[in-house]
Amino acid sequence: MSRKVSSFPKARRFAVVRMDPVAMVEHLQDPLATGAAKEMRTQKYLVYLDFPQDLPMPDSEYCRYRVNVVATELRPAVPEKGITRDMVIPIHPNTQHARAGTKVTVTPAFPFSNCYFWIDGRLSLRVRVSRDRRYDNDKAYQLSIPQHVSLSDAFEHDFARINRFWRERRTMYAEEHIVEVSSLTSFGEPDDVFFAAMSSSFYTEESALAEEYVSSPDFSPERDSSPSSTPPVPPSITDLLSLNLFGWDEDPSFQFIPLVDLWLDLDEHLTESSIPNPVGLWKEQEKVGL
Repeated sequence: MSRKVSSFPKARRFAVVRMDPVAMVEHLQDPLATGAAKEMRTQKYLVYLDFPQDLPMPDSEYCRYRVNVVATELRPAVPEKGITRDMVIPIHPNTQHARAGTKVTVTPAFPFSNCYFWIDGRLSLRVRVSRDRRYDNDKAYQLSIPQHVSLSDAFEHDFARINRFWRERRTMYAEEHIVEVSSLTSFGEPDDVFFAAMSSSFYTEESALAEEYVSSPDFSPERDSSPSSTPPVPPSITDLLSLNLFGWDEDPSFQFIPLVDLWLDLDEHLTESSIPNPVGLWKEQEKVGL
């Protein structure tokens, strides 16, 4: 039975990508930008195709994908966001920093034994259509649907740690703010001080949206809290088109999404020792955007 090939790679596949900075700036028709792009030395990076963000048409020049970077190193810490170096998931056969109950297994067997997924390691890429290239998706290294879902849940503990970090940070900030407020104003009860500090510092967008909803003439507490309330209206055609899945609406931000060539035969392009740090991909993107 012949294998199925396509013009675009399917989701849940591992891939090698390399950005094409010259193609990204050629629409500017700027000799300086083109010259700078030609001077860039881009690398091949290892990624995992999470899901496509477009519905490509026969004449589409590219398709956007949301991808997870794959690295051979622990994640760089970001202390101000509560992210630590150990927030990684090893890809089998790598067992370093493995977690109980979590094992990411690739089909067929992954060719590299030193790779990790990083928390907060997602970005969008534009995969360029190659008219003379077809992707053999069945032969590609991939995750099964259950493995793909388990990957989404694997960072749950780390997200809980990050949430705890932000709660503690808000509490510390509120306590510091209480001291500042109490030095200027006298309140009858400590709770009043806390409420004043919190309400002045943490009025969130969600609160604003909730207030707008409650104050709208269509809001009815009895109707909206009733179990028999009318179910939400499905999204309209206008709402769906606003996602720009077909790429019909020009979006100036698209030019800064890395335009890449992509290969599914990983071991033809990378070895364990040559897989670069994916931070370089973000730096390449920033350089083109300057």
